[in-house]
Amino acid sequence: SQVNLSLDFTQVESTTEDFDNREKGPRTRSEVLSEERNAAAKAEGVPGALSNRAPDNATATAAAPAAPESTTQSSRSTRNYELDRTVRHVRNAMGKVERLSVAVVINEREPAPAAPGAPAPAAGAAPAGTAAPGADAANPAAYSPQEVERMLNLVRGVVGYDEKRGDVVTLIPAKFGPPPVMDTGAPWWQDSTIQSMIKSGLVAMGFLVFLLVIARPVVKSMIKANEPPVSEEDEKKVLGDGELTEEDMKMIQIGEGETLEEIKAKLKPKKSAISAEMLDTANTYDDKVALIRMLVAEDSARVASVLKNMIKLG
Repeated sequence: SQVNLSLDFTQVESTTEDFDNREKGPRTRSEVLSEERNAAAKAEGVPGALSNRAPDNATATAAAPAAPESTTQSSRSTRNYELDRTVRHVRNAMGKVERLSVAVVINEREPAPAAPGAPAPAAGAAPAGTAAPGADAANPAAYSPQEVERMLNLVRGVVGYDEKRGDVVTLIPAKFGPPPVMDTGAPWWQDSTIQSMIKSGLVAMGFLVFLLVIARPVVKSMIKANEPPVSEEDEKKVLGDGELTEEDMKMIQIGEGETLEEIKAKLKPKKSAISAEMLDTANTYDDKVALIRMLVAEDSARVASVLKNMIKLG
């Protein structure tokens, strides 16, 4: 379906003033009164030829009354009447619908399958039982005019059809093709990029296991085999029978209240109460456990360092 909508975005504002709220007809709001009066003197003399004759010789007479002069009078007045009034200001909304055009295409009806064992229809003949009332004889599966009109009225009601506005709604049946098949692609585990990453990770993991399990113990054993054995005499020379070397003496820092002799006494190794014979004669499990307990009680720090070294050597 497609909808074409014509909108008018013109905004109109209007202001009106109403003086006839009760609808009683027109009324006078203002009037102007103007009055003029002219008073002119009457004409004298005899009309005709005598009026053009030269006057006679004047004679002295008594004073006559003065003739009236011409006068002009005018007056002007304005009257305003107060009336009820209503002022209305209207602003029309923008986006007025001028015309609406709607086109809808619906899928044609599929013909009903023939019953099993029924004879095949002749060429150009309609299948039995598929024609709708009022349908075209050439295409019995098509929608009838009544059905098309009913669907057309439905579309008109939905879109707000207005015939006075010039709206147009068109509905056409057509044959739809099959929906396209979406290619979802291969699963993620079949992706060549992911497979190469997994292979690289497995190779790196195998190499790391080889270094930790095989190469490291072999290298350690080779290093120990190449080291010359240390005799008891060399150990005594190194230890100096409990005496400190010159380098050890340089590294000693004497604190307040301590003497060099006291520090030497603290650093001298203590004589062990466990002899070499006791280590050789401890054959049973209980004897070994008792011997280890004695070692821990005598010098726990050294035993802890030995255990740490054993754990590191793994």
